[in-house]
Amino acid sequence: MYGILFMLTAWVPLAWASPIPASGTSILTSNQTGLYFSIKGFHLGTEGTQWLPHEDRSLNRGDEGTSWRFINSQDPSAQANLKTDYLKTEMTLEAYAKRWMKDYSHLGLDVLGTRAFALGNTRGVVVDLIQPQKKLQMRQAVFMHKRSVVILTCSDDQKKFPATLEECNRLIKNFSWNEVAAPLKN
Repeated sequence: MYGILFMLTAWVPLAWASPIPASGTSILTSNQTGLYFSIKGFHLGTEGTQWLPHEDRSLNRGDEGTSWRFINSQDPSAQANLKTDYLKTEMTLEAYAKRWMKDYSHLGLDVLGTRAFALGNTRGVVVDLIQPQKKLQMRQAVFMHKRSVVILTCSDDQKKFPATLEECNRLIKNFSWNEVAAPLKN
């Protein structure tokens, strides 16, 4: 009797397990639970937002495991992209963000403003952008832990952006580094 009870309590949790913990087949990353974990050292929760991980990996740019796309379930024109980077040398979060801001004008983007923020122990920089020719507006949040960087960018048509901005801010607030963040280096 006790042997059967022990086996049930020991084996039931394994039914939810994946071959690699927190991998794509794990319940932790299921779209239904609203959680998104990365072995890269950060956590992004989609619960309480309208964002869903996009299933088609062919739309993602970059190396496998360095970028992800999210779709807004209520607004097909809204997008969120998450990209990871690993720095060869350490630099401040502000210096990293400024390095890229110089390139925005070459890409036809105007910087509307920047602001540093903190969510508990997680620091970030938010950059608001507009691309006037395409009437596209964006909010980009940059997070850094040592030499690991995560960039979350939300975009939508300029007229629809106020609603997308609220959803983007919810997604940004759901970001955190794991307690012992793993480096993003492949």
